[in-house]
Amino acid sequence: MVKVYLDEYKGWKDCVYITNGIIEAVVTTEVGPRVMRYGFVGKENIMQNDESLLGTSGQEEWVNYGGHRLWHSPELAVRSYVPDNSPIDYELIDNGVSTIQYEDSIGIEKRMQITMDDNGEMTIKHTVINRNYWEIECAAWALSVLCPGGMEAIPVVRGDYDQLLSDRSLTLWPYTIMADSRVYWGNDVITVKQDTNATRKFKFGMQNTAGVVGYFVHNQLFVKKHTHDNDAYYPDGNCSFETFTNSDMLEMESLSPMYQLAHDEAVEHEEKWSLFDGIECPDSKDEKTILELLEKYSK
Repeated sequence: MVKVYLDEYKGWKDCVYITNGIIEAVVTTEVGPRVMRYGFVGKENIMQNDESLLGTSGQEEWVNYGGHRLWHSPELAVRSYVPDNSPIDYELIDNGVSTIQYEDSIGIEKRMQITMDDNGEMTIKHTVINRNYWEIECAAWALSVLCPGGMEAIPVVRGDYDQLLSDRSLTLWPYTIMADSRVYWGNDVITVKQDTNATRKFKFGMQNTAGVVGYFVHNQLFVKKHTHDNDAYYPDGNCSFETFTNSDMLEMESLSPMYQLAHDEAVEHEEKWSLFDGIECPDSKDEKTILELLEKYSK
């Protein structure tokens, strides 16, 4: 049975706790909204939290508290970095919470509905609404800022060996070095290690047609699932998934297709999360074992 209640978290009041007694999630309401914690009760947090910002609010500029948040893509300084440092509206619902960050300075409203089932699987429904009286083009962008020290694993879906047309693509950022030692470009799996000693940031995007990605850390496996639409067009050169890492954290980011939104029109995007204990992290190049684990735990 899932319980939902309000309590303090790291200095923030009225945070929403969602738990089945084994796994718990914590959602802030004084800032965000953000899912600042997801983990086994009494054990480590899968989400990264910036210790220097815990319990704070009201900053004039956008700050990255950590945790899971909702943005809209493509990334632009003028709209992506609108502060989420103020209280939000929320409503406790069956097995979770519905949150609203009302129209911001650029006319965008963001909503997240966060629920847990009896097994601890989370469903996060992200909604971006255009409150302007003119059209905008955007995608919903769901970013999970994960704790350091783990390894990300992304399945690669390939076509038949002899087919003539290309079936995969990568999008790279100016600071991305292909030979970065943190990444392994496998045939069937791409892995990225978070390195607390890294001196530069790293990011790439791709069409994650498998719709699943995993993060091995704390002898646990965090699985994040989303839907990829082969007939849709996605941001950043058609990326339905992007990942970013630096010395502090690793981000797993899923995206909706791009939409042209008229006044009061919305784009919705859903993720499902699961967490499993007692899972040893495989070698970053052991594609067979990684795929077997992702297949087993993403069903």
